[in-house]
Order: sequence, then structure tokens, then C-alpha cells
Amino acid sequence: MNRRRSSGLASSIGLSLILHLALFALLFVGFDFQRRTPRAPTNPGPVVKASVVDAQSLQQEIDRLEQAEAARQQRLIDEKRRLAEAEKARKQAEARKQQAVEATRKAAQQKQQAEVEARAAADQKRQAEAQAKLARERQQKIEAEAARKAAQAKAREEAAKKAAAEQARKEADRKAREAAAKALQDAIAAEESSAQRQRDLTLVEQYTAAIRQQVEGAWLRPDGWPAGMSCTVAVRLMPGGEVLEVKRVEHCGGDRFARSAETAVFRASPLQVPEDSRLFHDNFRSFNFKFNPTEDTGR
Repeated sequence: MNRRRSSGLASSIGLSLILHLALFALLFVGFDFQRRTPRAPTNPGPVVKASVVDAQSLQQEIDRLEQAEAARQQRLIDEKRRLAEAEKARKQAEARKQQAVEATRKAAQQKQQAEVEARAAADQKRQAEAQAKLARERQQKIEAEAARKAAQAKAREEAAKKAAAEQARKEADRKAREAAAKALQDAIAAEESSAQRQRDLTLVEQYTAAIRQQVEGAWLRPDGWPAGMSCTVAVRLMPGGEVLEVKRVEHCGGDRFARSAETAVFRASPLQVPEDSRLFHDNFRSFNFKFNPTEDTGR
């Protein structure tokens, strides 16, 4: 549409140029004619005035033609717009019609599919009922055979129960004696375990105090450090006390203080840990350490 509109405007411009050229030619011819024709002894004023009137009339005609051409082009544009809108409406109506046809086709397919599925479901139901009937009959036979065998087994069981009762009495006596002996052993083991836990707790406290002293001795006090600050860090060690990782687990009051605490743990490596692997893995392999130095701590 824009291409056609541009073509129409070009035609209008071309027509305007032709009309202007015709005007200029007419003026030129009129001027030349007046120059070659001998002047009459009459007053030449009216002749010049007539030429001016003709030029104005011609310009007015050119303007009228240009306006008419512009109006024609506008009518063409309006007509093309109307035709485009009509075509768009037709296509939309066609699309709606196609959608309706497609919806009808899909509905028919769905209905047919539903009927097929319903027939299949009915066939499956009949097969299931037949299979269930056969299964019930087989189960009845199995139950009857089981009842016969159960009666035979019951007779054997009655004979075995008497022997089992005697054996059970003897076994109960044996278990009672074993239970008494085990209870005594458990009591002794519990007492030993309690003592071991107490010893482990004492050792853990001792090594924890030693680690605290190591870390505080390796701490480099930050400038302007206010007393009373603390920081809890998670420490992971290798067997032998070598520090693998240190990271804070809570807000420590300031990054500088927290970094100084982490650095102090690395500087104190290797930390003092128990040689007992069980005690080390249970308590010092990975543990939380609360660093709360006093005014006399660090350097």
C-alpha cells in the first residue's frame, strides 16, 4: 500500500512539473511574440495586464488540478484501506469458521475415542470377572487341600508339642542362667564405661584448654580492639593436630576480629590433640571453638 501511495504522489509531482513547464513556455512564447510584433500606437498597458491575468489563471488551474489529484490519491488510499480491512475481516471470519470446523472434528474424534475406550473397558471387565471366577475356584481347591494337610500336621504337632514343651523348659532354664550372667557382665561393663567416659571427659577438657592456650598465644591483637569480644569458629583437623579449615559460624562483632581469630588458629597449628584415635575422631576431628580473649591475651 505504501509503494502504491508513493507511486501516486510521484505521478502528482510529475503532473505539477509538466504544468509549471507549460506555464513557463507560454510566458516565454508570449514574451517573444510581443518582442517581435511591432508595437501599435495604442497604449500597451492592457496587453501586459492580460498576460498577468492568464498566468494567474493558469496557476490557479494548476493548483486546482493538484488538489484534485491529491483528493483522488486520498480516495484511493481510503479505498485500499477499506478493502484491506474488509479482507482482514473476511480472513478472520474464515479463521473462525475453520476453528469451528476443527472443533467439531475434534469433538467427533473424542466421542469416537470415548466409545472405543468404553468398549475396551467393558471387555476388560468381562475378562477380569472370568479370571476372578477361575481364581476363586483354584483358591477353593487350594484351601481344601490345605485344610486336609493342616489336619495331618495338627496330629503331628500335638506329638511334637509334648517333646517341645520339655525342650522349652530346659531351654528356659539355660537362658535364665545366661541372662543372670549377662546382667552381671553388663553391670560391670556399665560401671567401666562410666569410668571411661569420665576419663575421656577429663582428657577432652585438658586438650581443649591446651588448644585455647595455643590459639590465644598465637593471636595478633587488632588495633583498637575493644575488650569483651568473642567469636565461635568451626575447626577441622588432620590426625596429629594439623589445621585443615577454619571458618566462622556466628556473627563475631567485626570482620577484623573474626579474621584475627581464624588466623590465630592457623598460626597455632599443629594443635595439641590426643594420640588415641577414638578420642581424636569423636572430639577433635571437627569441632567448634569459642575464641574469647582477655586483655592479657595475644601480642
